[in-house]
Amino acid sequence: MTLTIWVDDWQMQCCGDPFAPGDVVSWALMEVDPEDYVHLVGEERAAVLADG
Repeated sequence: MTLTIWVDDWQMQCCGDPFAPGDVVSWALMEVDPEDYVHLVGEERAAVLADG
């Protein structure tokens, strides 16, 4: 399964250990409606995310 995870830079500035591509991390995730984030990712990307 492939998931797209969005992490804003401010979310990692204060806490936790730095990580890089390829590192193994563990987070609690929740499913969201891509339409709620159109203003951040744009209509085209939101449509791709909505299609899975």
